[in-house]
Amino acid sequence: VITLSGSIPKEEGRIKNLATLLGPDFMRDKVLIETCDHARLAVELSYNWFFDIDKSNPEDCQRVFSVKDFVGNACKAIASRVRGAASTVTFEHFHTHSAEIIKTAVFGKEKDGKTVKNKLVFPANKLVVSNVDIHIVEPVDA
Repeated sequence: VITLSGSIPKEEGRIKNLATLLGPDFMRDKVLIETCDHARLAVELSYNWFFDIDKSNPEDCQRVFSVKDFVGNACKAIASRVRGAASTVTFEHFHTHSAEIIKTAVFGKEKDGKTVKNKLVFPANKLVVSNVDIHIVEPVDA
């Protein structure tokens, strides 16, 4: 039995599965952020993902299970990146450029420093996040 994070925002141990699907699929999460001018926002995001493994390689297949809760792990890592990026900009800038800020935070930039990468790879289990969609950005009471 595999125990994964579920619900929105993510909570550990909410899903119990007998199998792990390789994707493609998506997951959703809600991230609480604070801008540099102390505006607090709740951002609801969804992530497209898949495991990029060679099914003919048993060692590659085992890597899928090397991270106990791949959903929780990925959502925590992405939330941290988004919170970090949001904390460096003003509310006005975040509001105007939220899609660009979030995608750059999640995927990073190519070596040229200009082009946003098109995926985020978690090498431990070969999970690939290939897209981020922003569903809701709403203010949070202080």
